[in-house]
Amino acid sequence: MHKETININKPWPKEGLESISQCPVCGNSDKILLYNGLKDRVFFCAQGEWTLWRCRNCSSAYINPRPNKETIGLAYRNYFTHETSINKIEALSLWKRFRRTLANGYRNYKFGSDLHPYSRLGIALALFHEQRNMLNSACRNLEKLNSNSSKQRLLDIGCGNGDFLFFAKSTGREVVGIDLDEKAVSVACENGLDARLGSIDILDPKIEKFDIVTLGHVIEHVHDPLYLLRECYNLLNKRGYIWIDTPNIDSEGHRIYGRNWRGLEPPRHLVLFSYNSLRKALMDAGFSNIQDQPYRPLCKDLFKASEAVSKGEDPYNTANNINFTKECKLNVKNAEAISRNEPSKREFITLKAWRLD
Repeated sequence: MHKETININKPWPKEGLESISQCPVCGNSDKILLYNGLKDRVFFCAQGEWTLWRCRNCSSAYINPRPNKETIGLAYRNYFTHETSINKIEALSLWKRFRRTLANGYRNYKFGSDLHPYSRLGIALALFHEQRNMLNSACRNLEKLNSNSSKQRLLDIGCGNGDFLFFAKSTGREVVGIDLDEKAVSVACENGLDARLGSIDILDPKIEKFDIVTLGHVIEHVHDPLYLLRECYNLLNKRGYIWIDTPNIDSEGHRIYGRNWRGLEPPRHLVLFSYNSLRKALMDAGFSNIQDQPYRPLCKDLFKASEAVSKGEDPYNTANNINFTKECKLNVKNAEAISRNEPSKREFITLKAWRLD
């Protein structure tokens, strides 16, 4: 990925900042300072220093002041890649091709997809608990359609280049994606996907409805997360559900790494939920029957990225070369043990919630 050189030490344009008087999740104005002087030490493309506050009422964290909607795009100049990967294998090493072939075999077995190349040996991945859960989560914990299933419509918000849309379409679903990145949407469309440029406001619930709405690491990027959840609710058919995945401000990784935790990512992550605050926001939007999704191991990779951030290094160029100390290895082991049993402490909050009315 080509990176545009940006001086992150320059201030954000003053006219591009907005201040908010209350928590964007619950509306309460009582807050405590979490961190100040935060910089973009993940993608190194957003200038400015940022202050992160924590709501005393719902425990969510949020940036204030923050980039407004007109200028937030400046924080994404080195953020996206625009080439699909799920259906392109030529550029992979032999080992990665083999892994992709096995994974496709598992996906085809588990979800009824039609991905190529694949090997039936991939079915064996179902025997390995953690690998199975990682693959299932990457596929947004979809259920396999059977011959008697009615046609399902799926909406992916923040679809990017369409990798997940491509997979979901291969399972027999009708898929739609929306994204604010013009280049990413163009790539998705070139691959035969129904991807549309814009926010959720371009969709009219009086005209089209969906059975599934997915938000994979999207809600932390929006200025008004509760509005987004309510609009998702309105777009769902009765007994439809939302699948959501987002960094957890109460994670063990944040407890250990603090301001260097990979999940902070200022200023793109405008809001960081706690487990309880996201569940409450879903209920306030009308959702019910909220379900935790199965545990998957995330700490090793996220802790390596956090180690890189703590050293001032690029986590996407150096994280794989980080050699953990004994203390770091013990932190990973302990954090995973906690995460297995306590969803509220996992690195990401991953939930399904239904519209039942």
